[in-house]
Amino acid sequence: MKTTCLPHVPCGHWGKEVLCEVSTIISSSSCSCVGSFAMLDEAEYADDSGDPELAFVRLERKYRTQLKHNIAGLGDQFPTGVYNSLLIEYINHVLASADALGLAILEEYKVPSHRDRDVESFYQDFITAVDHYAVKIKIAQAHGHRAYTVVLSAPEKEKVRHYVEQIKAVIDESNLPTAKKEALYDKINEFLKAIDRDRTTLQTFSELVVSTATTVGDAIEELEPAWKWTRLIAAMFGVKIEEQTGALPRPRRREAIEGPKQRRLPPPDTQKHPPSRFSDLDDDIPF
Repeated sequence: MKTTCLPHVPCGHWGKEVLCEVSTIISSSSCSCVGSFAMLDEAEYADDSGDPELAFVRLERKYRTQLKHNIAGLGDQFPTGVYNSLLIEYINHVLASADALGLAILEEYKVPSHRDRDVESFYQDFITAVDHYAVKIKIAQAHGHRAYTVVLSAPEKEKVRHYVEQIKAVIDESNLPTAKKEALYDKINEFLKAIDRDRTTLQTFSELVVSTATTVGDAIEELEPAWKWTRLIAAMFGVKIEEQTGALPRPRRREAIEGPKQRRLPPPDTQKHPPSRFSDLDDDIPF
Protein backbone atom coordinates (compact mmCIF):
# COMPACT_ATOMS: atom_id res chain seq x y z
CA MET A 1 0.00 0.00 0.00
CA LYS A 2 1.30 3.45 -0.92
CA THR A 3 2.37 5.55 2.04
CA THR A 4 0.76 9.02 2.10
CA CYS A 5 1.58 11.71 4.61
CA LEU A 6 -0.38 14.80 5.42
CA PRO A 7 1.39 17.99 4.38
CA HIS A 8 1.56 20.02 7.58
CA VAL A 9 3.63 20.15 10.74
CA PRO A 10 6.42 17.68 11.53
CA CYS A 11 5.29 14.27 12.68
CA GLY A 12 7.10 14.82 15.95
CA HIS A 13 4.58 17.50 16.88
CA TRP A 14 1.80 14.98 17.09
CA GLY A 15 1.24 12.17 19.51
CA LYS A 16 1.20 8.54 18.41
CA GLU A 17 -2.57 8.27 18.73
CA VAL A 18 -3.20 11.22 16.43
CA LEU A 19 -0.78 9.87 13.84
CA CYS A 20 -2.56 6.53 13.81
CA GLU A 21 -5.88 8.28 13.37
CA VAL A 22 -4.48 10.30 10.49
CA SER A 23 -3.08 7.17 8.88
CA THR A 24 -6.52 5.58 9.03
CA ILE A 25 -8.18 8.58 7.44
CA ILE A 26 -5.83 8.75 4.47
CA SER A 27 -5.59 4.96 4.11
CA SER A 28 -1.89 4.86 4.74
CA SER A 29 -0.01 2.04 6.33
CA SER A 30 2.43 4.35 8.10
CA CYS A 31 3.68 7.92 8.28
CA SER A 32 7.18 8.51 7.02
CA CYS A 33 7.39 12.28 6.68
CA VAL A 34 10.39 13.93 8.27
CA GLY A 35 10.74 17.64 8.92
CA SER A 36 8.23 20.37 8.23
CA PHE A 37 6.12 20.40 5.09
CA ALA A 38 6.92 22.93 2.38
CA MET A 39 3.60 24.20 1.14
CA LEU A 40 5.12 24.90 -2.30
CA ASP A 41 8.01 23.56 -4.28
CA GLU A 42 11.04 25.85 -4.38
CA ALA A 43 10.40 26.84 -7.99
CA GLU A 44 6.90 28.07 -7.10
CA TYR A 45 8.29 30.75 -4.79
CA ALA A 46 9.97 32.50 -7.73
CA ASP A 47 8.29 35.62 -9.09
CA ASP A 48 9.52 37.83 -11.91
CA SER A 49 7.12 40.72 -11.38
CA GLY A 50 9.74 42.79 -9.55
CA ASP A 51 6.98 43.98 -7.22
CA PRO A 52 6.87 42.66 -3.61
CA GLU A 53 3.16 43.39 -3.23
CA LEU A 54 2.21 41.56 -6.40
CA ALA A 55 4.51 38.69 -5.42
CA PHE A 56 2.68 38.46 -2.07
CA VAL A 57 -0.73 38.29 -3.77
CA ARG A 58 0.42 35.50 -6.06
CA LEU A 59 2.03 33.50 -3.26
CA GLU A 60 -0.99 33.82 -1.00
CA ARG A 61 -3.21 32.58 -3.81
CA LYS A 62 -1.01 29.49 -4.17
CA TYR A 63 -1.04 28.88 -0.40
CA ARG A 64 -4.81 29.06 -0.21
CA THR A 65 -5.24 26.75 -3.20
CA GLN A 66 -2.92 24.23 -1.56
CA LEU A 67 -4.78 24.58 1.75
CA LYS A 68 -8.12 23.80 0.09
CA HIS A 69 -6.56 20.81 -1.63
CA ASN A 70 -5.14 19.52 1.65
CA ILE A 71 -8.44 19.92 3.49
CA ALA A 72 -10.32 18.16 0.69
CA GLY A 73 -7.88 15.27 1.01
CA LEU A 74 -8.90 14.71 4.63
CA GLY A 75 -12.31 13.40 3.68
CA ASP A 76 -15.48 13.80 5.73
CA GLN A 77 -14.09 12.71 9.11
CA PHE A 78 -10.84 13.91 10.58
CA PRO A 79 -9.45 15.03 13.96
CA THR A 80 -9.86 18.71 14.80
CA GLY A 81 -6.15 18.89 15.55
CA VAL A 82 -5.28 17.86 12.00
CA TYR A 83 -7.63 20.46 10.50
CA ASN A 84 -6.26 23.20 12.78
CA SER A 85 -2.70 22.24 11.84
CA LEU A 86 -3.46 22.86 8.18
CA LEU A 87 -4.97 26.28 8.96
CA ILE A 88 -1.97 27.21 11.10
CA GLU A 89 0.40 26.10 8.34
CA TYR A 90 -1.34 28.43 5.88
CA ILE A 91 -1.30 31.37 8.32
CA ASN A 92 2.37 30.76 9.06
CA HIS A 93 3.30 30.80 5.36
CA VAL A 94 1.33 33.98 4.64
CA LEU A 95 2.85 35.90 7.56
CA ALA A 96 6.35 34.68 6.73
CA SER A 97 5.91 35.78 3.10
CA ALA A 98 4.73 39.26 4.06
CA ASP A 99 7.72 39.60 6.39
CA ALA A 100 10.24 38.26 3.85
CA LEU A 101 8.96 40.64 1.18
CA GLY A 102 9.23 43.61 3.55
CA LEU A 103 5.52 44.43 3.56
CA ALA A 104 4.14 46.26 6.58
CA ILE A 105 0.82 44.38 6.52
CA LEU A 106 -0.87 41.88 8.82
CA GLU A 107 1.45 42.96 11.62
CA GLU A 108 -1.38 42.70 14.11
CA TYR A 109 -1.56 38.93 13.55
CA LYS A 110 0.64 36.23 15.07
CA VAL A 111 0.81 32.53 14.25
CA PRO A 112 -1.64 30.79 16.60
CA SER A 113 -0.52 27.96 18.84
CA HIS A 114 -1.53 24.36 18.18
CA ARG A 115 -2.95 24.44 21.71
CA ASP A 116 -5.47 27.15 20.80
CA ARG A 117 -9.02 25.88 20.55
CA ASP A 118 -10.67 28.49 18.33
CA VAL A 119 -8.20 28.40 15.45
CA GLU A 120 -10.94 28.37 12.81
CA SER A 121 -12.43 31.70 13.99
CA PHE A 122 -8.95 33.19 13.99
CA TYR A 123 -8.44 31.85 10.46
CA GLN A 124 -11.70 33.40 9.22
CA ASP A 125 -10.71 36.82 10.58
CA PHE A 126 -7.24 36.38 9.12
CA ILE A 127 -8.33 35.61 5.55
CA THR A 128 -10.71 38.59 5.68
CA ALA A 129 -7.74 40.83 6.44
CA VAL A 130 -5.65 39.10 3.74
CA ASP A 131 -8.40 39.60 1.17
CA HIS A 132 -8.64 43.27 2.18
CA TYR A 133 -4.96 43.84 1.44
CA ALA A 134 -5.07 41.73 -1.73
CA VAL A 135 -7.91 43.81 -3.18
CA LYS A 136 -6.07 47.06 -2.41
CA ILE A 137 -2.89 45.74 -4.03
CA LYS A 138 -4.73 44.56 -7.15
CA ILE A 139 -6.51 47.89 -7.59
CA ALA A 140 -3.27 49.82 -7.13
CA GLN A 141 -1.54 47.56 -9.65
CA ALA A 142 -4.34 47.92 -12.18
CA HIS A 143 -4.23 51.73 -12.04
CA GLY A 144 -0.51 52.31 -11.59
CA HIS A 145 1.20 49.50 -13.49
CA ARG A 146 1.21 51.20 -16.90
CA ALA A 147 2.58 54.44 -15.46
CA TYR A 148 5.78 52.74 -14.22
CA THR A 149 6.47 50.36 -17.10
CA VAL A 150 7.35 50.75 -20.77
CA VAL A 151 6.95 48.46 -23.76
CA LEU A 152 10.12 48.18 -25.85
CA SER A 153 10.30 46.81 -29.37
CA ALA A 154 12.93 44.20 -30.27
CA PRO A 155 15.26 46.79 -31.90
CA GLU A 156 14.90 49.06 -28.88
CA LYS A 157 15.79 46.21 -26.54
CA GLU A 158 18.90 45.49 -28.58
CA LYS A 159 19.88 49.14 -28.40
CA VAL A 160 19.47 49.16 -24.61
CA ARG A 161 21.58 46.01 -24.32
CA HIS A 162 24.29 47.70 -26.39
CA TYR A 163 24.26 50.69 -24.04
CA VAL A 164 24.47 48.37 -21.04
CA GLU A 165 27.48 46.57 -22.55
CA GLN A 166 29.26 49.93 -22.84
CA ILE A 167 28.49 50.64 -19.17
CA LYS A 168 29.89 47.23 -18.18
CA ALA A 169 33.04 47.90 -20.19
CA VAL A 170 33.62 51.15 -18.28
CA ILE A 171 33.13 49.35 -14.97
CA ASP A 172 35.50 46.57 -16.03
CA GLU A 173 38.30 49.03 -16.79
CA SER A 174 37.80 51.05 -13.60
CA ASN A 175 39.78 50.70 -10.38
CA LEU A 176 36.71 49.97 -8.29
CA PRO A 177 37.10 47.23 -5.66
CA THR A 178 35.90 43.82 -6.80
CA ALA A 179 33.01 43.82 -4.31
CA LYS A 180 31.66 47.11 -5.67
CA LYS A 181 32.02 45.91 -9.25
CA GLU A 182 30.06 42.76 -8.46
CA ALA A 183 27.35 44.80 -6.76
CA LEU A 184 26.96 46.88 -9.94
CA TYR A 185 26.96 43.78 -12.12
CA ASP A 186 24.11 42.36 -10.04
CA LYS A 187 22.03 45.49 -10.65
CA ILE A 188 22.90 45.39 -14.36
CA ASN A 189 21.79 41.75 -14.62
CA GLU A 190 18.49 42.55 -12.87
CA PHE A 191 17.94 45.39 -15.32
CA LEU A 192 18.67 43.12 -18.32
CA LYS A 193 16.15 40.59 -17.02
CA ALA A 194 13.57 43.38 -16.87
CA ILE A 195 14.40 44.32 -20.47
CA ASP A 196 13.55 40.77 -21.61
CA ARG A 197 10.01 40.99 -20.24
CA ASP A 198 7.00 42.25 -22.20
CA ARG A 199 6.83 45.36 -20.04
CA THR A 200 10.01 46.77 -18.52
CA THR A 201 9.69 48.27 -15.04
CA LEU A 202 11.35 51.62 -14.52
CA GLN A 203 12.22 50.62 -10.96
CA THR A 204 15.07 48.32 -12.06
CA PHE A 205 16.63 51.11 -14.11
CA SER A 206 16.26 53.57 -11.25
CA GLU A 207 17.97 51.11 -8.90
CA LEU A 208 20.86 50.75 -11.36
CA VAL A 209 21.29 54.52 -11.58
CA VAL A 210 21.19 54.95 -7.80
CA SER A 211 23.65 52.10 -7.25
CA THR A 212 26.07 53.57 -9.80
CA ALA A 213 25.83 57.01 -8.23
CA THR A 214 26.45 55.73 -4.69
CA THR A 215 29.18 53.25 -5.61
CA VAL A 216 31.58 55.33 -7.70
CA GLY A 217 33.37 57.01 -4.78
CA ASP A 218 36.95 57.79 -5.75
CA ALA A 219 36.45 56.42 -9.28
CA ILE A 220 34.01 59.16 -10.27
CA GLU A 221 36.22 60.38 -13.13
CA GLU A 222 36.81 56.84 -14.42
CA LEU A 223 33.08 56.09 -14.47
CA GLU A 224 32.11 59.40 -16.04
CA PRO A 225 31.79 57.81 -19.54
CA ALA A 226 29.18 55.40 -18.14
CA TRP A 227 26.80 58.29 -17.51
CA LYS A 228 26.71 59.01 -21.25
CA TRP A 229 25.16 55.59 -21.90
CA THR A 230 22.94 55.88 -18.84
CA ARG A 231 21.52 59.16 -20.14
CA LEU A 232 20.82 57.56 -23.53
CA ILE A 233 18.79 54.81 -21.84
CA ALA A 234 16.93 57.40 -19.75
CA ALA A 235 16.16 59.43 -22.89
CA MET A 236 14.73 56.35 -24.62
CA PHE A 237 12.55 55.57 -21.62
CA GLY A 238 11.39 59.17 -21.51
CA VAL A 239 10.25 59.00 -25.13
CA LYS A 240 8.41 55.73 -24.51
CA ILE A 241 6.61 57.18 -21.49
CA GLU A 242 5.50 60.20 -23.53
CA GLU A 243 4.26 57.90 -26.27
CA GLN A 244 2.28 55.82 -23.79
CA THR A 245 0.84 58.88 -22.13
CA GLY A 246 -0.17 60.37 -25.45
CA ALA A 247 -1.72 57.10 -26.59
CA LEU A 248 -4.04 57.02 -23.63
CA PRO A 249 -7.43 58.55 -24.46
CA ARG A 250 -8.22 61.76 -22.66
CA PRO A 251 -11.11 61.57 -20.27
CA ARG A 252 -14.31 62.81 -21.85
CA ARG A 253 -15.62 66.07 -20.55
CA ARG A 254 -18.75 65.46 -18.64
CA GLU A 255 -21.68 67.60 -19.58
CA ALA A 256 -23.23 69.47 -16.71
CA ILE A 257 -26.20 67.63 -15.34
CA GLU A 258 -29.19 69.92 -15.19
CA GLY A 259 -31.19 69.85 -12.04
CA PRO A 260 -34.87 69.04 -12.09
CA LYS A 261 -36.95 71.89 -13.47
CA GLN A 262 -39.24 73.52 -10.96
CA ARG A 263 -42.81 72.64 -11.66
CA ARG A 264 -45.26 75.55 -11.46
CA LEU A 265 -49.00 75.53 -11.47
CA PRO A 266 -50.44 77.01 -14.66
CA PRO A 267 -52.25 80.35 -14.35
CA PRO A 268 -56.04 80.12 -14.08
CA ASP A 269 -57.96 80.16 -17.34
CA THR A 270 -60.34 83.13 -17.03
CA GLN A 271 -62.25 82.11 -20.11
CA LYS A 272 -63.25 78.71 -18.75
CA HIS A 273 -63.71 80.04 -15.22
CA PRO A 274 -65.07 83.63 -15.30
CA PRO A 275 -64.69 85.71 -12.12
CA SER A 276 -67.23 84.95 -9.45
CA ARG A 277 -69.84 87.54 -8.66
CA PHE A 278 -68.50 87.47 -5.11
CA SER A 279 -64.94 88.37 -6.16
CA ASP A 280 -65.67 92.11 -5.96
CA LEU A 281 -66.40 91.73 -2.29
CA ASP A 282 -62.74 90.82 -1.60
CA ASP A 283 -61.70 94.46 -1.91
CA ASP A 284 -64.15 95.49 0.79
CA ILE A 285 -63.02 92.91 3.36
CA PRO A 286 -60.36 94.51 5.62
CA PHE A 287 -58.66 91.18 6.41
